[in-house]
Amino acid sequence: MPQAKTESTIRRAVVAFRDEPVAHPYDRLPFVTAPVAGKTRNFWAPRATGDYTFDCSLGAQYADAVIPMLRTDHILLGMITLGILEHGDNDNERGVIVGFMGQLSKKLIVGPARQLRAVCDLAALPV
Repeated sequence: MPQAKTESTIRRAVVAFRDEPVAHPYDRLPFVTAPVAGKTRNFWAPRATGDYTFDCSLGAQYADAVIPMLRTDHILLGMITLGILEHGDNDNERGVIVGFMGQLSKKLIVGPARQLRAVCDLAALPV
């Protein structure tokens, strides 16, 4: 009988940058495929498992891999979004997308908003 995935086993599926030499930093991202045989780079080729909970965790880890790059690369998120849209609706990958977008929201929007609120609270400023 297959073992049920728990939070600890889900977190062990750590997403890492690719180690092999690459032509472009984008190609080190685990969900981006390098251009081959006249095709363009694919900015959304996730390794979904079909296990929604696991895939949400995987998507969050994909986002964590991207966030440091977004500080200096202002087109990457747009290219990933286009990749998701061009890839089409695939039920098997919904968890990855939900986890990816949720983590981006948490780290890029909610986190900074909480920090701003904390600063305003310390300075007794209205938010």
